[in-house]
Formats: sequence, structure tokens, C-alpha cells
Amino acid sequence: MADAGTTLCIGDKVKLRDELTKSWLCADGFNTTMLMCSSGQEDTSCIFEVCCKQSYQQLKSCKKILSKIGISAREDLVHHQKDEYVDPKDELDLEALCGPGGKLEKEKRDNLEEVERQRGKPLAYGADIQL
Repeated sequence: MADAGTTLCIGDKVKLRDELTKSWLCADGFNTTMLMCSSGQEDTSCIFEVCCKQSYQQLKSCKKILSKIGISAREDLVHHQKDEYVDPKDELDLEALCGPGGKLEKEKRDNLEEVERQRGKPLAYGADIQL
């Protein structure tokens, strides 16, 4: 965890405290006053890693095609085709985007590489980040 008063860097892990409610922000968007799991281990849902802004363009395109077809995951396509007509063009577009070696896979790899490249660099005021 980054110590208070030190420069925040990409890759640092942070906890976000709401002083008004004296609680911690969790990953699901809720606040909690406890940071312990039942096992006594620290609750990691309240720990965020500072990352550089990532690209989600291919993921958005993939979700758009899935929605157009009427499914929520690429794995549902075969089952869906038994009951519904699927435009062959949509099927080809989905495979090119979300299939093995597709654009979505490359986008994920590029995002991971960029996070690793930026790791340890100090944050500048106004920098785009995500947690």
C-alpha cells in the first residue's frame, strides 16, 4: 500500500476512505466499516490498484454484436443458433473480434503490456487513470 504523503505511482494499491461515514469504498460500490473477511484475512475488495487508462474499444464492439444477436457471451452462440437465425455476417464479425487471436485478445494483451510499462511511474496532476 502507498503510504500517506508519498507520491502515488501507477501500480500502487490504495484504499478509499469516506470520512463522512467513516467507511471504506468497496469494489462493488458499497461502503463498509470492516476490512476483514470471516477468515481474518484483509478484505481485498476494498483494495484498488492504480492503473493507466485502458482501451475498451474492441470489447464495446464485441458486446454490441452479442447484443444484436441476442446473447451475452460468445460461448452461447452455438446453443442460440439451434433456436434462432443468426446473420452469418454477425457471426463472422464476432469471430474476428472475440475469437482466438482476435482483436479483443490483442486489446487485452496491449492493455496488460501498457500497465506493466507504466508501472512505478509517478502520477501527474490531471492524468487519466482507472482503479
